[in-house]
Amino acid sequence: MRNVRETTASARGVADFVRSAGASGASLVQMFEQQVAYAPDAVALRFGDQQLSYAQLNARANRLAHWLTAQGAAPEQLVGIALTRSFEMIASLLAVLKSGAAYLPLDPDYPPRRLEAMLQDAKPLLVLSTHDTGLAASSAAPFFYLDQASVAAALAAQPDDYRLAERAARHAQH
Repeated sequence: MRNVRETTASARGVADFVRSAGASGASLVQMFEQQVAYAPDAVALRFGDQQLSYAQLNARANRLAHWLTAQGAAPEQLVGIALTRSFEMIASLLAVLKSGAAYLPLDPDYPPRRLEAMLQDAKPLLVLSTHDTGLAASSAAPFFYLDQASVAAALAAQPDDYRLAERAARHAQH
């Protein structure tokens, strides 16, 4: 019974936060970064027996956002996300939004022909995935597998901070 009460209280807290931040006109990324500043060590995500704090999730998303920006992610661009529910999926969603691009959700359980048609139609800049999805690269967009050693090394080399003002200045130059 305690878990139900905690979950309900937590959901109310999140709903109150979203309502107040939404009333201010803040974006999802701005609201997330406000939460990171407010409670960096609080648990942001739980998956099985693993958890990530807001600061850890933000650092992952920031490294990926830097890398995505270097790949050309920007406003008016789509980035495909073909991931199962995981820390990587949430960090990827945040990273795409931080880069200024929009994300194209690609359910790895969809039939391959449907996914290929979606990719042909949307023409994303690239697709983020992992090998465990079983998805093969497409002719419509390059696939980058987050669990591939070279991609993981490139991400690890990125800074773990990503300022919205810096992003806006970079995009204004293009």
